[in-house]
Amino acid sequence: MSAPLARKDLFAKECSNPLVWILVGVALLSVFLPGFWSDLVATLFFFVFGCLCLLNFRRCKRYHCVITGVGFQVVGLVSLLVLVGAIDVAGWLLWGGFISLLAISYLSEFRHSRKTGSCYCE
Repeated sequence: MSAPLARKDLFAKECSNPLVWILVGVALLSVFLPGFWSDLVATLFFFVFGCLCLLNFRRCKRYHCVITGVGFQVVGLVSLLVLVGAIDVAGWLLWGGFISLLAISYLSEFRHSRKTGSCYCE
């Protein structure tokens, strides 16, 4: 791990980890909200998390962040289309896409790290 890049990593800091878990907690609690509100919270979650990933990639170039950042924005866009009634997609597909993107991005980062010795795009 490159020390200068690691210092810029938003999620490597102890103070930012609670923010991530608060976002995840709010998203998980959204399943108990009625339809529209649940969809609204999920849509905001996908967009905010995607923005955080893109910001983190811009700051530190962490390999998985570009995949999750762009991917979560796409999931957020689909979620927004569901929210406004333009398309009909089951909620489990959106969350399945979110979890799949997490898995793909971290597996890709692991592979990149094994090849280069760093989890950062230097």
